[in-house]
Amino acid sequence: MIQSYSQNVTVPAQTAIPFTANFTKGCTVQQTSDTTFQFNKKGLYLVQFDAVVSQSTTAGNVLAQLFVNGVAQSRGVTSTAISSATDASAMSFTAYVQVPNDNICDCSVAPTTMQIKTNGTIGALFEQANVVITKLC
Repeated sequence: MIQSYSQNVTVPAQTAIPFTANFTKGCTVQQTSDTTFQFNKKGLYLVQFDAVVSQSTTAGNVLAQLFVNGVAQSRGVTSTAISSATDASAMSFTAYVQVPNDNICDCSVAPTTMQIKTNGTIGALFEQANVVITKLC
């Protein structure tokens, strides 16, 4: 299990959200950079994401989406409308990630990784961004 979060970070459009602080229990999932998580054990994982966004440089929809191995996942997406620099809005999603292989002992298999990216046409200030990843089985 891992929980990672950031506060007051500006994220441009089409960019992975950085998570700068974390709490980790066990080794089934680890944060390999400020934007990337790696799953080390096969199984089913629950990904819970929530954020408060504001101060977009342009009015429009801020979109955050789950990417697994670089591929956008339609089951993990959230968006919110920002109409001015003073708007603040909450966004969240919950999604499952199935990891088919152990990555610790099998060097022939590329590890399963995930990121959460701003996948819309505008970026925003993430006043807070939080992700919790839990191995279910």
